[in-house]
Amino acid sequence: MSSNGSITKEQPEPISAPSTHLESRHDAHGSPLRTRVSKLRRKVTTRHGWFGDYNYAWLCTPTLPFHFGKSKPRRRMPPFYALDSELPLLLAMTCGLQHALAMLAGLITPPIIFASALSLDAETSSYMISASLIGCGILSLVQMSRIRIWRDYYLGTGLITVVGTSFATLSTANAIFNAMYADGTCPMITTADGTVTRGACPDAYGKVLGTSLICSFLEIFMSFIPSRKLQKIFPHS
Repeated sequence: MSSNGSITKEQPEPISAPSTHLESRHDAHGSPLRTRVSKLRRKVTTRHGWFGDYNYAWLCTPTLPFHFGKSKPRRRMPPFYALDSELPLLLAMTCGLQHALAMLAGLITPPIIFASALSLDAETSSYMISASLIGCGILSLVQMSRIRIWRDYYLGTGLITVVGTSFATLSTANAIFNAMYADGTCPMITTADGTVTRGACPDAYGKVLGTSLICSFLEIFMSFIPSRKLQKIFPHS
């Protein structure tokens, strides 16, 4: 958005990945495999490859809403790493562990809620959780890899992005489950004392997954449409 409040529709021009003189020298005098091996050796065997120049004190020190003394302490900001920049190994492992812990709760919660709503047994619930973790792990690797498909089309963003289950489907799926129990698609169990409970209905979850799979082709098709045409189809409000 520009300074006068209007929306800028021009897309930025792609820029080439940054390169250093050291990398250019190795690319010119050695094979790609030898260059990668040498680069990996320096990364693992040097202190800069493990720690870099990152401000780990800034990473581990909390920001307090108050300070002691008259002068406010100044904190040195850590270096900014661009898309193709290399992170030190310690920082990369720390960020990876942080992402893994942050994504864990969000990935297993929707399958647990679905299994509870459909009265599924513990074995099926464990299977759903395992399938969610495995599928999200594989798709996250694809999203972070940025695989070139054709010309300027890529599969994945190349960013540290987690592909996981969405909480947005909970309300819609629960409405579908309620309708399937109401019309008799899913069984209802009546006990001896007249209490009516829901029976296990794993087919309902399969139908929701199948519907989501079919709808995903629409999103895949729309991803190949230029952004300017999408703005005409879906104008800003």
